[in-house]
Amino acid sequence: MFSSMTSLLGTDGQEECRTLVMYGSQTGIAQSIAQRIFDYLQSNGISSEIIEGNRYKKSSSPTGNGFFGEKRVIIVCSTTGNADCPDNCERFWRYLKRRSLESDLLEGMEYAVLGLGDTNYDKFCYMGKAIDKRMSELGAKRLVEVGCADDAVGLETIVEPWLQKLWKTIFTKQNNVPVK
Repeated sequence: MFSSMTSLLGTDGQEECRTLVMYGSQTGIAQSIAQRIFDYLQSNGISSEIIEGNRYKKSSSPTGNGFFGEKRVIIVCSTTGNADCPDNCERFWRYLKRRSLESDLLEGMEYAVLGLGDTNYDKFCYMGKAIDKRMSELGAKRLVEVGCADDAVGLETIVEPWLQKLWKTIFTKQNNVPVK
């Protein structure tokens, strides 16, 4: 997946750029993509952790607040059935969509969401779009626009360009601009 990327070196600002990679995956595809993102971050000197969505309270964030103490989060989430959340992300989504949450709950957090879906279903990439929208409503700032990968035409047609934008954004922020 990342064969076209040149290795990025440098470790300046590792702690403040720690990245939590979360996934919601019914069949394992979203988990596999999240694992590759995690591996790539780790191999390029960015402190990272990977967890399934339902473990959002258990990330080892420096503040001890789980997901809520993170400064940067990347979420890969599939949509299952007709607009359903994967089983391993359902508790996270149920919490996040509560209307009683403060509108600044995620202020100071940067995030990116990659949604996986199939255009043969009416609500294409619903979970990715819904998580992206809700995180923004709660004060988090997008690193890149939500990616909506279509299994009907090949996920890689969206995943690869989306990842390139994400890497460019992350490594530019760290002054570790990727070499072409």
